[in-house]
Amino acid sequence: MSDIFVSYTSSDRNWAFWLAKELEALGHTPHVHEWEVGAGADIYAWMEQQHDRARHVLCVFSDEYQRADYSNLERRSAFWQSAQKRPGFALPVVVKPCRLPTL
Repeated sequence: MSDIFVSYTSSDRNWAFWLAKELEALGHTPHVHEWEVGAGADIYAWMEQQHDRARHVLCVFSDEYQRADYSNLERRSAFWQSAQKRPGFALPVVVKPCRLPTL
């Protein structure tokens, strides 16, 4: 199946964990930073590595997600890749009512 990078912010942690467990149950390999990155590790290097390897990035959307710095980096990179070289790479999942970006 697919390696899937789960992009979320701390306020949506429960949603992200639930989605990751559901992906696992379907045979996918979700990559969740809180499951894989230890204290003191280089989170940015992990993000870059997993983002490059992943077949998809699952973006756990909420207003909080859209305001968080790391989430914005992950989301924008995923959508850019979808538009440029990797169709279907970004998979948005709205978990709370929010205004979605138009671009």
